Amino acid sequence: MRFAKFVSALRYIVQVLTMAVSFWANSCSAGVIVQEHNMRFSEIEKIVPDLAAVGVTHIQISPPQKSNPAPDWWARYQPIDFSVIESPLGDATDLKSLTTTAHRSGISVIVDVVFNHMANVGDIPCTLAYPQFSPQDFHGDCKYHRNAAEDILRGWLGNDLPDLRTESPRVRNVAKQYLTYLISLGADGFRFDAAGHIEPDFFREMADFAKDQKKFIYGEVLVHYNRINEAWVYTPYMSVTDYPLLARILDAFSYGGDLRILKWPAAENKALPGPSSVTFVNNHDIHEHPWDLGGMALDSRSRDGRWSDMTLAHAYILGRGEGFPIIFRNDVFNPLVSAGVRFHEAMVGQSEFMRAASEYAPNLENPNLLMIERGSHGIVVINKGAQWVDEPEVRMPGLDVGCYRENRNNFQVEVGMEGGVRKVTAWGSLSRAGLSIGPRDALFLTKSSSSPCSF
Repeated sequence: MRFAKFVSALRYIVQVLTMAVSFWANSCSAGVIVQEHNMRFSEIEKIVPDLAAVGVTHIQISPPQKSNPAPDWWARYQPIDFSVIESPLGDATDLKSLTTTAHRSGISVIVDVVFNHMANVGDIPCTLAYPQFSPQDFHGDCKYHRNAAEDILRGWLGNDLPDLRTESPRVRNVAKQYLTYLISLGADGFRFDAAGHIEPDFFREMADFAKDQKKFIYGEVLVHYNRINEAWVYTPYMSVTDYPLLARILDAFSYGGDLRILKWPAAENKALPGPSSVTFVNNHDIHEHPWDLGGMALDSRSRDGRWSDMTLAHAYILGRGEGFPIIFRNDVFNPLVSAGVRFHEAMVGQSEFMRAASEYAPNLENPNLLMIERGSHGIVVINKGAQWVDEPEVRMPGLDVGCYRENRNNFQVEVGMEGGVRKVTAWGSLSRAGLSIGPRDALFLTKSSSSPCSF
């Protein structure tokens, strides 16, 4: 067993080093993405100042190309013509205005793009006479079966969405022409929808294009951690949605789950390593149909009403140093999530470490508590339990001596030396020490000074 764990850890180290080399051309400065799903570009533009104030660095928009004319959100994921920016969300002028406003606030714009399939509208799926394509640009009408490798790459999604022949040089050129058009309108990066249904070599070419254009790219590969190898094949070319990590988060936050399994998920092959991981706990698929993802949804409104599971999971992905986190729409304005975004940005460049809770205090070791250290300058405390955690004496071996401020509740915490041991000497006031966190809550402590706090 020990040998197996050693091999797993060694594999993880090799993978991280490999990804670090592979991703130098596709690196994106540390930040936080907000997915403004199915939102008009003019409406997104209005809230750019609010997003900038929270600390958001990237906005992701829904596919903007001419698409199925239906007003529903899913119609944006059914392209008709990549040469035209036209949909209920806005036109090319609206998109250019949004990117210009975003750039003025220091925010980049990521565009969701769909190259796997085209729209099911009228008789076009029969004629395949799309403006930029002809029948030879599509795979034959084959039914999609989840467990058939050939079907995953060539099958028609939903059995009625024509599957593009993405291995064709002509189709790839149309894709690059579309990306070039979006770049001319101010796009800073791209998300590839249904990437797991496209052959990896397509993304080798897209990655070369993105490198030349200095643009960030990532792809959607929707797999549980028990199929993580299907995501790995795309990581040499781009970052990938970390659905395996989401599945592990669900394990941890489930009834009776143990937060401690979230310490090193990538080392156990339950998550993608940081350089290739785009992390999230909510997105448009989860929001629109959480029941249709094999249970991989933390949106507890559909189960037991515990919305706080999702909020606390945000604290986890924002507290980590690994991964590029995405927040879904108004989730970013939840006070706890906003505090997490500020913490994430304040900790850029700080390492990540999760030690056993017993190192802080013996009584803290339990499945409901997780602490994430960020270098020697910050720490996140997550309590998923239904009871207060109140510990009067807590060691703090990883943090500098000094004063820390909690990002959401704005109280101070002092770390000092007592008997040669680094401890929390004041928590909120000089009248108490240790640690105190309420039920189903998270706290973000950031170093504000090397001097003692002024209470």
